[in-house]
Amino acid sequence: MRLSGDAGLFSGLRMAAAACAAAAFALLYASLAVGHDSHRHRARDAERPGILAADDAQSRHQFDEARAELDRLLAADPRDVEARLMSANLFLLAGEYERAQGDCKLVMSAGALDAGTVCLASALTGPGSVDRARRMVAALGAPQESEVELARWHLLTEADLALRAGDFAAGLELHERAFRLDPSHEEARTRLAGLLLERGEAARALELAQAPDPSPARLVIRLRAAKALADADALTSLRELSVLLEADRSDGVPPHLREEAQLALYVEGDAVAALRLARLNFETQKDTPDLRMYAAAAIAAADASAVVEIRAWMRETGFEDRVVAAAL
Repeated sequence: MRLSGDAGLFSGLRMAAAACAAAAFALLYASLAVGHDSHRHRARDAERPGILAADDAQSRHQFDEARAELDRLLAADPRDVEARLMSANLFLLAGEYERAQGDCKLVMSAGALDAGTVCLASALTGPGSVDRARRMVAALGAPQESEVELARWHLLTEADLALRAGDFAAGLELHERAFRLDPSHEEARTRLAGLLLERGEAARALELAQAPDPSPARLVIRLRAAKALADADALTSLRELSVLLEADRSDGVPPHLREEAQLALYVEGDAVAALRLARLNFETQKDTPDLRMYAAAAIAAADASAVVEIRAWMRETGFEDRVVAAAL
């Protein structure tokens, strides 16, 4: 009887941890794009003051303050899945992959197995790490579309891994699926539009990017797509982007350095300025798009020292992106 009772208790704990993890996904995924979208577009679904304080600090690039808030929460409850996932994300953004892995494993030990697995897949490094990560996520099976936040995070993580493996077709298809889950989700729409633009489908990219209430990231894609099509919307997009960037600066929001680097490289054709901005951005944010922007600017500017820096960072951290490695 005690075994049965213990099993029931364990099952209940796992269900509770899974529910807590599901509640964290909207906030966590918003934080994955920290600094790249306007704070007006960030999900603020959590009700816990400590979590909101950490997210707000992170969104303003006050990483030490965010870390202190999360450490306080985790000291009070080491099995706090929301705080642990956000802690892992802070380490990921900083390129501290081993520490991120530690947090992801603790999420798994708290009973949130799917969340911990997706988290750990994002943090794997070393030769063959992308293939291992893809197998880990695939082993979870197809995400349940009824759990929209978890399913979207699963699909977008899987898509990022596919793109890093050089499997563009799989990455695009996974982004399409993530977008179909909830077309109103800003990050899913923006990432899909960006991939379509990269594939040369400027017309569809522009259509997606023209949805109302765009973030700076989506406005840059809209501007680039309109420019590629010689569409009159290019001027409107540039004007809206300037207004939004100025509004964020007035609100004390940190510069959108990745978007400003894209603007410099792909719209203004200034590779030197793009490299300066991309390098500054990479000092604090090391997500896949940040690395790719840095590499693209370094190549366009024909800056050998920047190429050496990027290669050294990838070698030292073990971060695997075969597309970047091949381009350098």
